[in-house]
Amino acid sequence: MRYVSTLTAAIFGLTLPIVTLFGAPAFAQAADPLVLHPGDTLSWQPTGIHRAMFGDPGDPNETDNPGNVPFAQVLKLLDFDKDFPCVGTEAVCDTEPKPKFTATVRQDLDLAALGPKAAFDFSCGAHNFMDTKMFTVVAGVSGAPVRNIVLITKGLAWFIKDPAGDIPINR
Repeated sequence: MRYVSTLTAAIFGLTLPIVTLFGAPAFAQAADPLVLHPGDTLSWQPTGIHRAMFGDPGDPNETDNPGNVPFAQVLKLLDFDKDFPCVGTEAVCDTEPKPKFTATVRQDLDLAALGPKAAFDFSCGAHNFMDTKMFTVVAGVSGAPVRNIVLITKGLAWFIKDPAGDIPINR
């Protein structure tokens, strides 16, 4: 038994520095779905009465409704498809129930100038307490593929659709 534990320790002692030095793709962490890069797309596919709402000013009297990033700021980050129901002059964009629309993270972003404003969130127009966590936009890695992130609702929550299990994104 002593030889087995000595052998295990020796193997671990030799492989750990190699894995640390060269990295191990098997241990690599998946990309954070809330961190977006120019060119990534988002597709909203809420169900039932749920609908995406951008720019909700919130209610200072409700702790569960702090408000969302202004819609004008969201438009600086995302290019919405032609079927998107808001034209951009609205302070708040409340989409219709059951829409399916997409947006692409703008390629021409000056992320240095935007700084912490390179972020957005949204809520549900039917249930304004269904606020999402903050999505942030950072510079992309050269040659990295763009991602298509599908946003869905289940019950009273927003999720990112994922084959390994849908990821909850409510705040």
